[in-house]
Amino acid sequence: MRNIAVIILLFILSCKYNDDKVVIQKKNKEVQIEKNNKTSENFKNDCTQIILNLIKGSNLKNPFKENLKFEIIHHNAVNMKLRLYDANDKLENTVGWIVFDAENMRLLDVTNDEENPQKLEFDKVLWNKTISCFFDNDKSFCFDTNVEGIKNEDCKTTIINMDNIEECLFKNTNIKAVYSKLIKEHLVNDSEFLKKILPKSSENVVVNQKGIIDVDYKVINDGEIEINVNYQGGVTVIKMQKINNDVKQIITYSAD
Repeated sequence: MRNIAVIILLFILSCKYNDDKVVIQKKNKEVQIEKNNKTSENFKNDCTQIILNLIKGSNLKNPFKENLKFEIIHHNAVNMKLRLYDANDKLENTVGWIVFDAENMRLLDVTNDEENPQKLEFDKVLWNKTISCFFDNDKSFCFDTNVEGIKNEDCKTTIINMDNIEECLFKNTNIKAVYSKLIKEHLVNDSEFLKKILPKSSENVVVNQKGIIDVDYKVINDGEIEINVNYQGGVTVIKMQKINNDVKQIITYSAD
C-alpha cells in the first residue's frame, strides 16, 4: 500500500513538472516572437530613415525636402518608385516622385517629367545601405569603395572639328577599375547600355534603343581598349590606355 502511494505521488509530481515545462516553453516562445517582431520593426524603421537621409542629402530641389516622408508605390528586384509627401500634411498630398534605379545605380527625380528625369547626386555609403535594406544586399547594385578612391588629374575638354573630346588621367589604378567607375558613375552618355563588366575579348553587342545601333568592344591588348557606341547620327569613342601605373581615358563625341 505504501509503495502504491509513492508511485501515485511520483506520477503527480511528474505531471506537474511536464505542465510547468510546457508553460515555460510557451512563455519562452512568446518572448522570442516578441523579440523578433521588435527587431523586425527596428530594422524597418532604420531602413526608412536611411532612404530618407539619402534623399535629403541629395541635390533634390523640393520645398518640403527637410520634412519629407515617402510611400513605396512600386518595388521589384531592380528598382523602386517612391511617392513623396510632407510629414506635416495630414492629407499626405503628393509633393514629388523619386525612382530608385538600383540596376543602373541612379537616383532619379521624376516629379516634373518621367520621360526625362533629373539624375540626382547622392551619398554612395547611404546608397549601399539602401541596397542592403531593400534589394537583399545585392552587391552588383553597390558602389565599390575602392573605385571611389580613384582620383583623376589633368582632365580637360577640347573641341576639334566639331568633335567634343574629354581626356583624363587616372593615377595609380588599372583599366578595369577605371571602366567600372565610368559605368557606375555614368561618366559617359548612355552608360546604361554598356556592359557592367569589361569584356575580356573583343565583341559586338546589338542595342537598337535610344538611337544606338550597337556597341563595339575592341580589346587591343592587356593595356589598351577601345569602345565604339554607334548611333544612327554619330559615334562615341571611349579609349583607355595603361601608361605605367596610370590610365589615360579619352572620350570623343562625334556627330555625322
